[in-house]
Amino acid sequence: MPDFRIRSARGSDDIAAVRDLLNARAVPDGIVLIARGINGAPLGCLVLHRQDAEAAQLAAFALAPEGRGLGIASGLIAAAADRARQLGCHALLSAAAPSPFCTRLGFRATEDGTARLSLRPDLCSRSAHAAKYR
Repeated sequence: MPDFRIRSARGSDDIAAVRDLLNARAVPDGIVLIARGINGAPLGCLVLHRQDAEAAQLAAFALAPEGRGLGIASGLIAAAADRARQLGCHALLSAAAPSPFCTRLGFRATEDGTARLSLRPDLCSRSAHAAKYR
């Protein structure tokens, strides 16, 4: 019998625990990007990890309901792609299968069912959203 229980997160204690786990996972080898509104409210975040010499992986992604439809998700992914390029990576990976949204951003399905975005300069264009949310 396992010594743990899995349930939906609820309440401020769970939210603080999730934040602590993400911070522990993101440091020292990861990058946490956050999008905040003009009023300072958090609208979305993304955790990026370098998987190997060639690729970085989107480890976590969250978007507040009030952040939907504002270009924040594509801005966060564009900023993550920029950071991955700065690290010398040639690809941005996602453990999830490519959704229609990710496909529009240039992600393609891989043989193992995950998603891959090529970061080669000749295959990608910079998003105006990336500078807005840095």
